[in-house]
Amino acid sequence: MKEPTSRPCWICGAPADSDEHKHKRSDLVARYGRSWTPEQQPFVFRDDGSRWSRIQGPNDRKNLYEKSLCRRCNNARTKPFDQAYQEFSVWVLANATTLHVKEAIDFAGIYGGAYVEKSLDLLRYFAKSLGCCIADAGIDRRRDTKPLMVTFGIDEFWHRVDPTGRAIGHDRLYNWPEITDRPRFSWVSHLGYLEICYWYDLEWEDGYPFGGEPICGPHRVVSLGRRDSRPDEPEASIKAYFGEAGSAPR
Repeated sequence: MKEPTSRPCWICGAPADSDEHKHKRSDLVARYGRSWTPEQQPFVFRDDGSRWSRIQGPNDRKNLYEKSLCRRCNNARTKPFDQAYQEFSVWVLANATTLHVKEAIDFAGIYGGAYVEKSLDLLRYFAKSLGCCIADAGIDRRRDTKPLMVTFGIDEFWHRVDPTGRAIGHDRLYNWPEITDRPRFSWVSHLGYLEICYWYDLEWEDGYPFGGEPICGPHRVVSLGRRDSRPDEPEASIKAYFGEAGSAPR
């Protein structure tokens, strides 16, 4: 049994005694298998973008937000959110050969008649993931109800690097102190070449960057944005890494 720390669970405030995966174990197993040789170990990336390193397994310490939640919140309370995300992730990987040409995601095609509740649970999972990232960064521990908006898009660069959709990554967490006196955050995670953009208490007059319909509640269909995150960077050297390991440095 893990000893609780002085850090509170950011959801309920109880002592945090449970780790959360940065990249879900189910994602890693589905894309890379249950065991990896040293040459096959996927890469993970630091949020500041300065370094990257391989992980030895899904529970590698580099793949964990250590003791950011209490066990009750991380298990029973948020289990439906994790399940909705896993169904979404499985669908994204299964549709890697055709997702690139889609203009929208139809949640009814993923969740069937349960799409209203499950698309909302998916957003709750994204809120859980972002909250753990913020708590791990030590930037803000407030628990409030500021709006989280999520947009989805196709990243052309990562589609060129790996059209099979196995790449998994997180970009840097950004705070915006220059525009506000309260914490506001943006973050981008990737499931293959699908970009998931998080906008916490942020909005733009001309629309959210990268395109894509912003959602903060249940949806049946959500439009996809599209951008080339690294238009001038050759992908050949990154593809060489991809041939040896489960993901590519970025």
